[in-house]
Amino acid sequence: MKDATFRVIHFPEIDRFVGVAWNYDEAILISTTDRSSYVEARTELEEMCNGRNIFLRWFDGDYKYDRNSGQII
Repeated sequence: MKDATFRVIHFPEIDRFVGVAWNYDEAILISTTDRSSYVEARTELEEMCNGRNIFLRWFDGDYKYDRNSGQII
């Protein structure tokens, strides 16, 4: 089983949620479709990762959403 850090990101301007999991050392980058709730995005991400034998670990760092560029930093 491989580990991946994850976060569910809320985009308040459109009130949608996207789940993202990553592990750069293992070349893992997984993203859900946009969902209307945190629970939906988290559930989809868990299902996607379980099918790939990936264990999710919560990301406890900081990120910023740049509204002008649409990028998460």
